[in-house]
Amino acid sequence: MKLFKKLKRKQLMLMLVTLVLMGACGRVKFELDQSLLVPLNVVTTIKEASIKCAEAKEDGALVSSEQNIIFSEKGECDWNAGDNLSKRDGKIRASAEEYIDLHLPTNATLCDIEFDFKEDPNMLYDDELILTLGSKVLFMTQDYSTNSSSSKYNPEGLSVNSLGLVEYSWLGNSSGEHGLRGLFYGWQQAPQYCLGGTAATCDVPLSQHAGAFNIDIPSEKIIEIGMLNGLTFDDGEAVHIPTPLKIGFISTGDNDRSDCQHTEVELDVKLKYIVLD
Repeated sequence: MKLFKKLKRKQLMLMLVTLVLMGACGRVKFELDQSLLVPLNVVTTIKEASIKCAEAKEDGALVSSEQNIIFSEKGECDWNAGDNLSKRDGKIRASAEEYIDLHLPTNATLCDIEFDFKEDPNMLYDDELILTLGSKVLFMTQDYSTNSSSSKYNPEGLSVNSLGLVEYSWLGNSSGEHGLRGLFYGWQQAPQYCLGGTAATCDVPLSQHAGAFNIDIPSEKIIEIGMLNGLTFDDGEAVHIPTPLKIGFISTGDNDRSDCQHTEVELDVKLKYIVLD
């Protein structure tokens, strides 16, 4: 991916003023984290990628490859290990995270992903699950974001960038804010989160209930995540660090011996992309 050009300071200030005015009109007070503001030139590049992907799809020129993914069976949380804490009822204290690189050419622009979960009616997990692509959330069995309908996660929850993508972080930002660790936990405290809303499909059983997975995320959101992978924003400037695109599977726990547990999860992913010269 080519480095993005610097965003002019005037453009950035215009966006900031617009967002502040929108907040004022809605009588909502908030502080904007500039690292969550996707610069206009990056948004433009994403739109251009979407157009190229659509053209390639129409012309039958999309390249596709399949990859088998297996997330290993997991036992009890590793309490007091690494960045995990001790058991405490009603707080997210530990997680088990597994990440797998997706096999994409370095000059590929990702256009879509098809998720084909192997049918397993005995699939179980406890307490909750999160599926990520890059650093962005595809699915959560509870919505822990700052956009959640539950007041427990607004404004302390996982951050949401200006494109509406939820940023996953266990520990949070440099100030220790907006990380999953330490958030309130209650069974069915918040509804499930599925990237793409009504345009998406996220059929996942409830915690401690057996069932199968079925997930379908709109291609435009997959494109956004692919284009943003490895990008950081600082004072309106986009900095790209080559980073493999990973799919992540995260289970969480608060205080029980069964927490963080899940059975093996197997799926095939079909990656659809174009290769730029």
